[in-house]
This record gives sequence, structure tokens and C-alpha cells, in this order.
Amino acid sequence: MKGLLLKDLYTVYNYKKQYTLIVGFMLIWAIFMKNVAFISIYMLILGGMLVLSSMSTDEAVHFNRLALTMPISPATLVKSKYILLIITMGGGTILACIINAICLQFLNKWMSGFDWQGIVLTALVFIITYSITLPLIFKMGVEKARYVYIGVMLGLALLILGTASLLEKLGISLGEIEDVNGGYLIIGLLGISVLVLVISYLCSLKVVKKKEW
Repeated sequence: MKGLLLKDLYTVYNYKKQYTLIVGFMLIWAIFMKNVAFISIYMLILGGMLVLSSMSTDEAVHFNRLALTMPISPATLVKSKYILLIITMGGGTILACIINAICLQFLNKWMSGFDWQGIVLTALVFIITYSITLPLIFKMGVEKARYVYIGVMLGLALLILGTASLLEKLGISLGEIEDVNGGYLIIGLLGISVLVLVISYLCSLKVVKKKEW
């Protein structure tokens, strides 16, 4: 397990220059737009994209086929990707909170953004999205699964917008709900994301065991 995680982290590390440039550009764009939410959301997207990048590299060199000829069980192979997702999404969430706090602290007169609760809630939504996508990546490959990922993201966005519109018609704003029940929202969504993550892992494991590499 440790070796697989190190391999993935080294793979991710090779993209450091590209992602650093993108993060720098997004930070400049956030300042230009006077809204740090741009960089906060991108840090969360980046956390999941790093996992997709590592899986894309594995697919290009047929690593999974090689790994399963070694004393590596399908469960270990699959579990390493889910642990990597938790690590990268956790790191992305922490960085987003730090950048958001710094920008709002020193540029609060003219810059807006999320609070930490908003960032955590967004991160949990992304974890649910990637959890839905991972079994499909193992089955279909990264490139085909990207379209499913986009579809899932659009579906969740429409669901959130539809819920917000319905609440607005009922005279209830999401801001008011978050102010009063922000902690409960995080706990509830955390429970949902953990459940989806576990189901996703079991589905991915089933796919890997049956797939002929």
C-alpha cells in the first residue's frame, strides 16, 4: 500500500510546474475579479484532478496489468486510489481555506469569497462526484469516464440550483440555512459522502476483480 501511494504521489509531483502556473494564474484572476472563490474552488477541483492524472498515467503504461501479476491484491490496488483521493482532497481543502482566509484578511475591503464552511461543503460535493466517477474509470478508462464526470458535475449543479430555486420560492435562502445549520449541513453531507465513498470502493473492487487487464 505504501509503495503504491508513493508511486502515485511521485507521479502527481511531476505535474508540479504545470499546476503551479495554473494556480498562480487563477490567483491573479481571483484578485482581478475581486472574488477569492475562484481559487478556492480550483484548489478543490485540483485535488480530484490529481487522482485522475495518476490513473491516466497508470492506464498509459498498463500499470494495473503489471501490478496484478505481483503480490498486490485488487483490494490494495483500488484502496490506494481512494486513499489518494482523500489525501489530495484534504490537502486541497486545507490550502483553499488558508488562501481564502489570507485574501479575506488582507484584502477584505474589496474581495469576497467563501467562509470555511462553504469550502468544506463544496469539497464534500466534489468527493461525492469523484466517488461516482472512480468505478467508471476502472471499468471504462479515464478518457471515457471524463464525460461521465462532467455529466455528474452538471447533474449535481442542476440539483443544487433547483433546490436553491425551490427554497427561494418558499421564502428561504441558502445563506440563512447555512448560518443557522452550517454545522449540521457539514455533518449530514459528510455522512452522505462517506456512504457514497464506501459504495464506490466496493463497486470499483468488483470491477477490478472481474476485469481482464
